[in-house]
Amino acid sequence: MCRGGCVVRTNGETVRLDDPRVKIRFPNFSQYHSESLAKAARWLGLNVGETVPLERNQLDQGLKHTSGRECLPLPICIGQLLQIGERRPSDEITGLYMVRGGAPCVSDCYMGYLERFIAEERLPDLFLLNPGPENGWCGIDRIALVQSVSAAIQMADILVEIEQVLNAVGLPGSVDQLRAKWRAFLDEARSLDEFTANMPGFIAAGV
Repeated sequence: MCRGGCVVRTNGETVRLDDPRVKIRFPNFSQYHSESLAKAARWLGLNVGETVPLERNQLDQGLKHTSGRECLPLPICIGQLLQIGERRPSDEITGLYMVRGGAPCVSDCYMGYLERFIAEERLPDLFLLNPGPENGWCGIDRIALVQSVSAAIQMADILVEIEQVLNAVGLPGSVDQLRAKWRAFLDEARSLDEFTANMPGFIAAGV
């Protein structure tokens, strides 16, 4: 549970969200979105754990804990959640950030479903990071949160579309070049201001 900038561990200890032991992770359906959201979290002063690569066995694992009638992103989330819990360092307190929005099932059902799953499976020191007015935005500045996450998602949306075009009509190696330029751009963006200021140059360089 995260409230007012603090996390309550399974053993009852209260830990600040920016404690080095607390690592924020993101579901991985798109590497661009995972990487850009991770960067946005760092701008907000949070510590970020490694993003697990998207793998078929995550779906297989998640289907063992779902009915099979849900849309595929839900069992994939479950599979990634379990994989993160198994592979993380023993002292890590893990927060999984879930974006709320999009299809009605994502908006209305994912958070409650995943919260119940964590509780029923007794997954220790694992919580959902869901900043909102009901939990004091988890101690994060609301304006900075909205600005950072919105910029990250919008840029990732554009890059996904560009990569799809390159997969269809691009020259050999063009997707690898796009990904390399994107990572170099991210490395240089140490703040939202730098991200925004460097964006025209990134685009002009032939994204």
